[in-house]
Amino acid sequence: VYGNRIELRNDSKNLSVTVHELKNVPDIKGLDALTGLETLEISHTAIKKIEGLDCLKNLKTLTLFYNHIEDMSGLANLSNLESLNLSHNNISRICGLENAKSLRFLSLSSNKISEIKGLNSLLSLKYLHLHKNQIKKIKGLDSLSSLEELRLSNNQIVEIEGLDGLTDLYNLYLDNNSIKEVKNVNSLTSLGYLKLRYNQIETVRKNAF
Repeated sequence: VYGNRIELRNDSKNLSVTVHELKNVPDIKGLDALTGLETLEISHTAIKKIEGLDCLKNLKTLTLFYNHIEDMSGLANLSNLESLNLSHNNISRICGLENAKSLRFLSLSSNKISEIKGLNSLLSLKYLHLHKNQIKKIKGLDSLSSLEELRLSNNQIVEIEGLDGLTDLYNLYLDNNSIKEVKNVNSLTSLGYLKLRYNQIETVRKNAF
């Protein structure tokens, strides 16, 4: 680390880089030589934008939590990602994931997301964490037929909808929302766990399950 930038040079094929508590680091630089990098973790920095990662074609696990990231479009060329954690940032729009077709785990919890979109190409996704955001409506999940766990706790959701087609879904977290009626759960044929605590439930439809 030099000054307020991350400057790394290493040609290792299996290198985990973890950077913590560098509150004055504003950007990601100097990773060009790490073309074989498979795991990268950067947290607790002042980074606002994902950039400088285009050369990391072999990256499989990327953890960028507890930063100040607002723009995630810099992920567009990371086609081999399997795990992506962007929780605890300032992201308001999901983007840059069109080529992440191998992604299995995605966490965008504790951000400022109000609308679920930009996930249509994630056909391999099994775990999606979107808790602690500003989501009001469940939608944009139609193509995620491999999804096994969906966390939408602590949002502003008022209705259970948009879950048709999630036949592999086993864990569904909808606690701490504003749901008044339980319905549209019967299509989730693999559902084993449903959390609905701390809502405003008044009605449970007979055919809900």
